[in-house]
Amino acid sequence: MTRKQIIQYLVGLIQQTEPNFQFVNAYLDGKATPVPGTNWASLDFINNRNVGWSQHRPTAYDSATGIITLSSDLLRIARIQFDYYGPDAADNADNHNHILMDALNGDPRPDIGLRGNLSDTRDLTELMPDKKWGFRYSFDCELYVINTIIQKSPAIENFVIEKIIRAN
Repeated sequence: MTRKQIIQYLVGLIQQTEPNFQFVNAYLDGKATPVPGTNWASLDFINNRNVGWSQHRPTAYDSATGIITLSSDLLRIARIQFDYYGPDAADNADNHNHILMDALNGDPRPDIGLRGNLSDTRDLTELMPDKKWGFRYSFDCELYVINTIIQKSPAIENFVIEKIIRAN
């Protein structure tokens, strides 16, 4: 899965229960941040760590062309940070943390699932230059992602043993 697919997947899980909740990533989608007093969230990749690579395994064979299809899996852990802003930021962060925990623990998809737990919700509220509080709450989500890489290769169909050497 690509980063964009992972973000769409996570946002989709939350918007199943709260379809009107607004997600904004001002750095990537070019949209301005919502006006103060509006509840909204942003999510960003913190890191993407490769943790394993499986051996090639044959998954298909075309006898007409002599081509074999080989598949291997790249296993990685994607860490995504959710940031919530607005007057209900704390409640939204806690609710969405719970929604994701429920959805990802029971997720039937074989290519993505929860790895470990979602982090606790952190209070990152700060005093703004206009002497008003800028409410911000955050949590992290680690996803165990499996990407399958498919390659085509010519198959060895016939071979002849010409010489056998035996050691005494």
